[in-house]
Amino acid sequence: MIRRSHILTLMLLPLLAALAVAACGEPPIIEPDQQGPDYKQNVIQANRYLSEREETNIKSYIERRGWTVRELPCGARLFEIEKGSGSLLQNDDSVRVTYSVEALDGIVIYSGRTETFMVGRLQPNEGVDAALQVLRHGSRASIVLPSSTAFGVVGDHDRIPPRTPVVYNISVE
Repeated sequence: MIRRSHILTLMLLPLLAALAVAACGEPPIIEPDQQGPDYKQNVIQANRYLSEREETNIKSYIERRGWTVRELPCGARLFEIEKGSGSLLQNDDSVRVTYSVEALDGIVIYSGRTETFMVGRLQPNEGVDAALQVLRHGSRASIVLPSSTAFGVVGDHDRIPPRTPVVYNISVE
């Protein structure tokens, strides 16, 4: 004999299953004007916090090494290990660079790479390009890049995560 509680349970099961399936769907899209008056201010504060934390980490990295750096207009810091004896690099010069890239914690991301860059063309990124514009052929340098002058909020889609400051150790041929 089927009890009344069993019938009620059998009737509720499809309803519960439908609710569970509906809950697994895509979250609703909230348009900026629906996010409330504090949304924009909260985003600004979060970005400010992340930028300040990144700046503190960069300064600490430089201080631990005892480097005297030159701050470039874009925010990159240049530590010249060896001044080159060749001519200053100029915009549109094709220059061969051997480099490694590491995170501020010392983990090597890329090493032993050699590429040819065109000076003044933001290659491979804004920070390295800015440093190349003040270096000479034969220079060796370390360039500390905030994420905004490196690979920004998207990373390099390979090994460098979003919002990651990096250090390029370069030799200019």
